Amino acid sequence: MAELGAQNDAGGFEDVGAIEDIFDDIPQSPWDMALPDDEVTAQWLALAETREEQVADDRPATEMEIDYDDPVSQHLVKVLRRHVRDACNVNSHDEARARAMEWIFVPGREDADRLDFEHICVALGARPTVVRLRTVLQLWKAGVVLTQPLSVLATGLPVELESEIAAKVGFDLPVRVSRLIWSWPSILAMDVVDRFPGENVAPVLRALDAEGLIAAAHMRLYFVGRNPDILPIHVLRRFSFARSIHVSY
Repeated sequence: MAELGAQNDAGGFEDVGAIEDIFDDIPQSPWDMALPDDEVTAQWLALAETREEQVADDRPATEMEIDYDDPVSQHLVKVLRRHVRDACNVNSHDEARARAMEWIFVPGREDADRLDFEHICVALGARPTVVRLRTVLQLWKAGVVLTQPLSVLATGLPVELESEIAAKVGFDLPVRVSRLIWSWPSILAMDVVDRFPGENVAPVLRALDAEGLIAAAHMRLYFVGRNPDILPIHVLRRFSFARSIHVSY
């Protein structure tokens, strides 16, 4: 049996370890640097570990397990991994990447085996929004540039994330800017600015970036939801991408 994850605040279930396994070994970009393995880092890790022992762990308890000896579960994981790799691999052909992105982001879109993304996520105990955000994070890390926005039929920015944006950055313009970046991972920053003539977009982009909601690479923007790269190492030591995202689906 493999531990999949935890029940989140909204009552859904989350795949923590297995999601990361799905994204493992996808080629990374040159700017995706590992943490330095030096004496300072070792000291930070030791301090974080000591602090972790002193503070009660308030993360949700595990509620669900999936048997990876089950051939159905094995097959579903392989299908999800194949489509995610087609979407995120720097060596994917544009056509294969576009098909994979449509399969991941358009609800009800079936693949050649008549399987759709959301049903697979539910079967594996993962929230589709979390896997979508993790996909965009991987696109950013790999430096993948999409030649066109997501399909007009793609799911929009979840309302829970819009509420978070409004609380952390502001209403109206920050939400509208975030919706645009969500709809086109790797959109040029200048194109975002051009879409809102006469509005002060630059400070909004800086604030979204500072909160880790978006990430930038070579003047291109990605709505990642959480950017672990900006976290202090003692926070990163306990960070869980899935558990940090409070969406129900």
